[in-house]
Amino acid sequence: MYNSDAIPKKAGFTINGKMHEVNVISNLSIEPAGAFMAAREIIADEIQQHIEQHGEADWQERFNPSLKACCQVLAHYFYCRTTGNKYNDYQAGQFTETVKTLRVTEALPIAKHFFMSYPNLSKPKTGFWHRLRLLWRKRQAYNRSKTLSTSTP
Repeated sequence: MYNSDAIPKKAGFTINGKMHEVNVISNLSIEPAGAFMAAREIIADEIQQHIEQHGEADWQERFNPSLKACCQVLAHYFYCRTTGNKYNDYQAGQFTETVKTLRVTEALPIAKHFFMSYPNLSKPKTGFWHRLRLLWRKRQAYNRSKTLSTSTP
């Protein structure tokens, strides 16, 4: 269970003695921009420390982030969504203590996702109209190339 890559749909936090469940968004991008920058910095520092200790050769296969770094990244990811407050770097850092109350089976797959997808921690949201427009452009390009008697769409 600890090595599971299945990202949970919800995460439960204990805040002020009450259980509070938060939906884990499906695209797992860190928002707002301040949280995104802080999480990138935490991950970059953790990777740099690993390279300094163990060398640069094959660091990606042997890299294991510390639990402290995982908690910090998750704190920046969950802070706004859980508290309903605007992002504050200092308060998000203090939110690490609340993140420690998460179950390991909820926390580790999410943290693993962020460390594995570094440096691209944010995925653009594509709505219906945006996807339709992209599909339409591809079709137009295909029709143009077909009339030019080219074999590549």
